[in-house]
Amino acid sequence: ADLENRLVVVVANLKSKKLAGFPSQGMVLCATDTACRVALVDPPSDAEPGDRVEFPGLGPEPPATDKQCDKHKLFAKAQPHFRVDAAHVVTYKDRPFAIPGRSGPCTAPLNDVTHVS
Repeated sequence: ADLENRLVVVVANLKSKKLAGFPSQGMVLCATDTACRVALVDPPSDAEPGDRVEFPGLGPEPPATDKQCDKHKLFAKAQPHFRVDAAHVVTYKDRPFAIPGRSGPCTAPLNDVTHVS
């Protein structure tokens, strides 16, 4: 019910794995706090399905294929740098998860976040 009629941030192009008997190549991004509460990472309120997250100052990169993501361990290398700041903004190396042309950054409604994955 938490996902019904809701936009989420998805990490795409991951190596295909079976999930409930179906192949999955993505992961819904969530934040976890010190009390082990989990919350979905929220895109800006005016985001639309298919919008792509970018990081200011890093420039847009063409999407990596699932084979490139797996071979170079791209998610495993990036994920330790995901954080949530005091304003609840989700960041990568101190740059907000942003969707160009949208009203604000991606956020997580938790305090004392231990990790984002």
